[in-house]
Amino acid sequence: MKDPAVTIMACLKAGWLLTGVLAIDNIKFTTGWFDSELKTPQIVVLEDESISDTWELGYGTIKVTAMYKVEVWVSAVKTTSKGRGKAKDYRFKLVEEIRRIIKANQSGLKDLWKVKLHGRGRPIDLLRNNPPILTYSQRFTVIYSV
Repeated sequence: MKDPAVTIMACLKAGWLLTGVLAIDNIKFTTGWFDSELKTPQIVVLEDESISDTWELGYGTIKVTAMYKVEVWVSAVKTTSKGRGKAKDYRFKLVEEIRRIIKANQSGLKDLWKVKLHGRGRPIDLLRNNPPILTYSQRFTVIYSV
């Protein structure tokens, strides 16, 4: 079994439909952490928390219900006076694409029983950075067995 974060990241990359500046080749996907040196948009998939239960299917399978999050990071590069406005637009489009892909793949992902958006996402903007960075964190539930 692969790390669920790797499976989710691969699913996002495989289902990506945005073009232009937000095309897959212009975005860094990772299960690590945000790279502050990189100025292109970044999508980070991380485990947030998990709980393991014994699920008796005859072999003592352990069922894991985990919370993962996808974080979107967009630098508001000031090449024009519209840097923050473009960054907000890019962040919105990236978040909507992630939600679309996760909703379309709630079941059927290899090694995962279920993937479901969980609650609201939230923006976490780092406006004191130079350049400012607009972020968004969307949580989702992943259920799988080990």
